[in-house]
Amino acid sequence: MASAPPHFRLEFTPSAGAELQSEYLLDRADAPAAIAVVRALAPRIRPLLHVSEIRTVAADRLWMSPQHGRDSVAIHFTWKPEQKAVERLLVDLEKSLEPFAPRPHWARSSSPRPRRSRAL
Repeated sequence: MASAPPHFRLEFTPSAGAELQSEYLLDRADAPAAIAVVRALAPRIRPLLHVSEIRTVAADRLWMSPQHGRDSVAIHFTWKPEQKAVERLLVDLEKSLEPFAPRPHWARSSSPRPRRSRAL
């Protein structure tokens, strides 16, 4: 069986190395409502976005994993390299997603709110 081509190829935008990425994992059951929240922010997201991806991830038992103990939906964003504007947007995006207990992907950008990050 042939494998699918990678969705991010290193030699092409958005994976050229200068972009920013964010990803939030939430309970799969909350996906429709969370996606609606993200869509409501579309006018602010669109100018800063290269690409977005939504995928499902099975629960695991790894205690630091963002999908620990719950089947999850990952909402991923690859941003243009506009750090300050992206940071401002992430504060509002994360606030909008709060009712769904999103867990940020630790190796991606999230809002600069250290107390909140420690709680997650």
